[in-house]
Amino acid sequence: GIENGVKSASRQGENLSQKPQPQSEESLLARHEALFRVSRAINVYRDPGELFRDLARELRQVVDFDFVALFLYDEAANKVQNAFLETLGEPGFVIPSDFPAEETITWWVYHHQEPVLILSREEEVRFPRMMELHKRYGVESACILPLATAYRRLGSLSFGARHPGAYSSNEIQYLSLVTEQVALAVDNALRGEEQRRGELYLEEGQKLSHTGSWQWNLASGEIKWSREQFRILGADPDREKPSLALFWSRVHPEDRALLEKAVDQAAHEKTNFEEEYRIVVPDGTVRLIHGIGHAVLDESGELIEFIGTAMDITERKRDEEELRRQKAHFERLFELAPEAIVLRDFENRIFKGESGVHGVVWLHS
Repeated sequence: GIENGVKSASRQGENLSQKPQPQSEESLLARHEALFRVSRAINVYRDPGELFRDLARELRQVVDFDFVALFLYDEAANKVQNAFLETLGEPGFVIPSDFPAEETITWWVYHHQEPVLILSREEEVRFPRMMELHKRYGVESACILPLATAYRRLGSLSFGARHPGAYSSNEIQYLSLVTEQVALAVDNALRGEEQRRGELYLEEGQKLSHTGSWQWNLASGEIKWSREQFRILGADPDREKPSLALFWSRVHPEDRALLEKAVDQAAHEKTNFEEEYRIVVPDGTVRLIHGIGHAVLDESGELIEFIGTAMDITERKRDEEELRRQKAHFERLFELAPEAIVLRDFENRIFKGESGVHGVVWLHS
C-alpha cells in the first residue's frame, strides 16, 4: 500500500551546475535512457514503495537532488500526506501533520497544475512558511511538479537540493515527463487500494445482510460468486469453484423444477426473474432464499448474462412465522376472554376492546 517511507543513501556523482548550461548529447541520451527505465519499472513493480526507490536510483545519475519526495493531497480532508521520501544523507524532508495544507507548495501546484521552481530559498517570497521548513532541513533550492493523470489530481513530486540554483526552467520539461510516469504508477496503486477496500466493504455488508451476489455469463458459461454466496450455499470459496452443477445440487428437490422454469423463462424472454426457494446445505440444514436475477442485454438486444443476488431469509421468515403464531394465539385468547378487555396505546387511546365472548370490537380514536 502507499505508506510513509524514508530511505537514505550515500551521495553519488557531482551536483549539476548551478547555472543553466546547454546539455550535451551524452547527457540527453542518459536522461532519455533513465526515463525509459522508469517507464519500464512501472510495468514491473506492483509495490509503489519499491517503484519509488527504483525511480530515485535511476534519476540520481541524471538529476541533481538531495531528496525526492512524493506528497499526496486529500482535497476532501484538506490534508497533505508524506507518501514517499528518498534522501541522499540526512536529514530527510517531512511536512508536519499539523502544517496548514493551504500553505504548502503541494496545495498550490495541486490547484494550479503548474510547477514551482525555487532557485534560492532566501529569495523565495511566495511560500514563507514552507521556506522556514526548507531552512530547517537545509534545502536551498527545489522544483515541485503537479502529480496528476488525465483523470484526477494526486499531489506533487518534489526535488530538493542543499545548494542554490540546482534547477532551471530547462529541466522542468524533463522532470514533467518523469512526473507523468510516476503519476500513472501512483494512480494504479491508489485504484488497487480503493478496489480492495471497496471489496472488503462489500463483503462485510453482504455478511451483515446475509446477501450473496453472483454473475452468470451465458456466452462463456463463466460463473462468479461472492464469498457470501459461497457461505449461503454451504460451499468453501477457497476449495470449490462456482458452477451450475454445484448450485443446483443445493436447491431443494421440491423447488428445483419451479426455479428452473423461472430461469428458463427469463432467459427465453430476456427478462428479470425473482423467486423464493429452499436450499439444502451439506449438513442437512434447510435455508429459504429470496433470489433475484437481472438480465443484461448487449447493444443488439441479445441476452449476454444474468447478474443477481441471493438473500438468506430463513431467520426473517422464522421470525415472521413466530410473530404470526403469537398474534393468532393472542387473538384467540382475546376472543374467548370471559371479561371485557380494553387495550390502550402509549397516548392512552383505545385501539382495541373486547366485551366478552360476544365478539371483537375495534375502536379507533
